[in-house]
Amino acid sequence: MAEGPVIAEREVDVLVIGAGPAGLGAATRLAELGVAPLVLDREPVPGGLPAQCEHPGFGLWAFRRLMVGREFAARLVERAGRAGVRIESETTVLEVTPERTVLAVSPSGLVRYRAQALLLATGCRERPRSTRLVPGPRPSGVFNTGVVQRLHTFLGLLPGWDVVIVGSDDISLVAARTLARAGCRIAAVVEERPYRQGYLANEWWSLRSLRIPLRLGHRVSRVLGDWRVRGVEVVPCDAEGRQTAESYEIPCDTVIFSGEFVPEATLVAQARIPSDPRTGGGPLVDQDFQTELPGIFACGNLVHAADPADYALADGERAALGVWRYLSSPPTGNERVQQVLPGTGVRAVVPQRLRWYGERLDPVTLAVRVEPAQRAVRLRAVVSGTRWGQAFAPAAKPHRSVYLRLRPEGPVDAPLTVEARGWPFA
Repeated sequence: MAEGPVIAEREVDVLVIGAGPAGLGAATRLAELGVAPLVLDREPVPGGLPAQCEHPGFGLWAFRRLMVGREFAARLVERAGRAGVRIESETTVLEVTPERTVLAVSPSGLVRYRAQALLLATGCRERPRSTRLVPGPRPSGVFNTGVVQRLHTFLGLLPGWDVVIVGSDDISLVAARTLARAGCRIAAVVEERPYRQGYLANEWWSLRSLRIPLRLGHRVSRVLGDWRVRGVEVVPCDAEGRQTAESYEIPCDTVIFSGEFVPEATLVAQARIPSDPRTGGGPLVDQDFQTELPGIFACGNLVHAADPADYALADGERAALGVWRYLSSPPTGNERVQQVLPGTGVRAVVPQRLRWYGERLDPVTLAVRVEPAQRAVRLRAVVSGTRWGQAFAPAAKPHRSVYLRLRPEGPVDAPLTVEARGWPFA
């Protein structure tokens, strides 16, 4: 009878899954607090998505200067190393249990980890073409932005020569500029919404400076081609998605679907951690980033996909404090739990729970997603008619968080509701 695989057993204080900005930020802060974290990451190079980005736009909040993504990632890895953080790359997590045991495989073999605390920082991923319900054949030449970035950054390859990019978030806009400067012809950036998702400054820098057309209010209705993409069919549409004019074709040999990020929550579902459908399946967390399962934490773009890397880093550092508090004084079960609910004009709020221990009411930061997109937005957090916090944003869009600072006043038993009121985008 054949024997099963040999599995090594390891005990760790804190196991961090994911070596992106959130995971590295949490691990570094934990090490500074005297806890010994171990970070697992499936990629050969730690640093998460920024490690494959050659464009600037990183580090302004964390390091007070603008960096390209690869420099930002290298800085996080170097800082973690100085703090004594161990990172095991090329390690894929196969299983997570509610009891904080983790089965992972690497070139060294199978290992089962048993952790006192577990932090999930697996980030997010782009929705593929199939989930966007774009019909047509399946020729070569259809990509998402993450794959294109890896091809260009690590292998020096281009996906094609005549490109249509579907989506107008900041990653789409940067990809358009990067590919155009590398020699591709960007036929168009197509966005079905009546507004651009990315920042105006990015549109000027990435598109207008290179005369790349941005077609708002256009939906890709079909991919054309047999063996290789030969074009896309696009339909002009209004804000509700209704067709407003005749469809037409844009010739191209490559289609890149960008944006539409959702949490990388496979391990969340596997461990049976309660999740929030409003965030696309990210786990429910409290202000310490602890999930509904004691000792299991989650942070970064896993809980609200997809905010900038600097914000994910700050998330990780705050989550580290929650992990440290849990290890220092495990909860007794006597805490009071307060619900956080989305109100008028709000799609989702993170955290979804506030847990209060004793009489201490610490300040809390909420990440709020509006619905629909709005201008001159005023956000209010209210408990039983009492305002606990407010914020203002010149513009707020569903794919990007607006941050609201709470100063709790009690009582804390009634739910907290967050509302957003502004002018809708035309």
